[in-house]
Amino acid sequence: MKVKIYARSHVLFAAEILANYLRKLDHELAIVGEIDPNDETLHIIYCAFAAPALPKNYVVYQTEVLNSKWFMEGYHRILNSALAIWDYDVRNVLHMPYIDHFVVPPGINSQNVDGIRDIDVMHYGSINERRRRLLNEIQDVKIIENVYGEDMYALLKRAKVVLNIHYYSHAPLEVFRIYEALSYGCHVVSEPTDDATQKRHIEMVYFSESISDFKTSIAKALARPFDYDLSPIDDLAFNAVKEAMIGFEGKHFLMGLPH
Repeated sequence: MKVKIYARSHVLFAAEILANYLRKLDHELAIVGEIDPNDETLHIIYCAFAAPALPKNYVVYQTEVLNSKWFMEGYHRILNSALAIWDYDVRNVLHMPYIDHFVVPPGINSQNVDGIRDIDVMHYGSINERRRRLLNEIQDVKIIENVYGEDMYALLKRAKVVLNIHYYSHAPLEVFRIYEALSYGCHVVSEPTDDATQKRHIEMVYFSESISDFKTSIAKALARPFDYDLSPIDDLAFNAVKEAMIGFEGKHFLMGLPH
């Protein structure tokens, strides 16, 4: 089947991994930065609330926290019109009233990284008051905002430890950031989450509740070689994509989507 993936710069790493998974499943792939509303090719759309247009046939790859600022009426209309919704978090699937809503976690892809890691501790992503307060309390953190693509990858190659701090209290685990950091050989120190995904990552992420816990975990991570087995995450993501595509193709075979 022909598939186009629409992705903005901050999720491009995950989109490229998804494209590789779909190629392994014998689909013809293209990652695009524009959408033709008359295109009948199946599109998988990241950040659909910000898409400049919508094609005739699309799957939404849902990456937002339930009840966050992005869940406005317009986004719900987009989700309602999708052929299917792929979601990174099981809680979204359990609490959102959509048919054909599946858990499809992002993938992971270890990168060959050489060179000097001269950034001890780094945080990247949008900053709100909650994150800023915690980062100030942890101290000695290089804070990166509004950097994407190759410039961001260059920073990840230099970082030893990446911090994962929730934008919202009690948020799901930010696996897109965590998997990107792990792919570039960075240790990850993260706030905990209250769902089952934490157990799946306990061997590769330092979960820390208090500021003193963060400082202790950072020290442990800086003293440890990067020796995690990332293959279970890769296998889980690939199999989720495979199952989602099998189910999708079976249901929509008669729709005449381009092959």
